[in-house]
Amino acid sequence: MLFFQRVVGEVYRVNGTLLNLLDELEEYPNLYTRKVIPVEIIKTTSNGSKIASSVNHDDANTAPEIIQCEVYLLPNFKEDLLKLDYLDCYFETPDRKYIPGNARPPGAPSEEYFVKDI
Repeated sequence: MLFFQRVVGEVYRVNGTLLNLLDELEEYPNLYTRKVIPVEIIKTTSNGSKIASSVNHDDANTAPEIIQCEVYLLPNFKEDLLKLDYLDCYFETPDRKYIPGNARPPGAPSEEYFVKDI
């Protein structure tokens, strides 16, 4: 099943060494896959960073600036994930902090919670 939602994120140009480190972090190709998708540049900051949004297939030809980016995707996710609140963009706030996997409390969802058995 393919599932597409528009999300907002940052775009980075990386070299082979950094890509290898990202692959290790994302457990590519065992957990995540990589795919090239079109993204819409929605903002360029004063330091040159680009803020991008994934492109819906219907609006790919009408976006002002579309570039091709490689993204990590979780192909074998559990359907229950689709029942959770959808976040199109994650911002850390005082009430919602990112907690690395190795620092999460006992009983918190782990990788096994999100990946279905195949």
